Amino acid sequence: MSEVETQPDPSLVRSLMDTHVDEEHGVVDLRAVMADLVGQRRNPLDEFRALLQKPGVPGGHHYYAVQGLRSLALAEGLSLEDSRFLLVQTRRLTESPVAIFDDGYYDTLGVLSAWSNSAPALVEWAEETLTKKDIYNWRWLAGFALGRYWNGGKRPLSGRIIDRFQAEIVGEEDLHRKGQMEEMAANFRRSCQPSPTS
Repeated sequence: MSEVETQPDPSLVRSLMDTHVDEEHGVVDLRAVMADLVGQRRNPLDEFRALLQKPGVPGGHHYYAVQGLRSLALAEGLSLEDSRFLLVQTRRLTESPVAIFDDGYYDTLGVLSAWSNSAPALVEWAEETLTKKDIYNWRWLAGFALGRYWNGGKRPLSGRIIDRFQAEIVGEEDLHRKGQMEEMAANFRRSCQPSPTS
């Protein structure tokens, strides 16, 4: 194969998505899409990334490309760079007309927490979310990301990020949710890494 033949081809991925639609349910069979890509000696990760980077990708194709990245993240793990890319694309998806609330964040954060090479992206994303405060449920989603990273104490968080999270909890108006986040922060604190400034 020549160099040109192995370059990612967004139109190929779109065509495969259109070909592998389950007629009964109207959804794309991503396993079949990925199997065809592998059968053609193409890297599904590179192909999904190329499709997502192409301007003007229709919402449905964007949704399934993000789903494909999530599948790869769960099955194989992603590099830190690819994990960051998936979080950016998840944000684009949740802000698109095909979005269903903020469920996409939960799906992405969940799969990225499964692998140690992907998990640091969760803390970065939580910190960015706590700073920007520009997505719906930003406090809760940041806490969820930290919780997925923390994973019951298996990966301790720094005192700095816990302090940052706790400082933002104060402004939460939903008292039930505020209590839940305070409990999360207390659990994080019990297994935290010493802060470099302490």
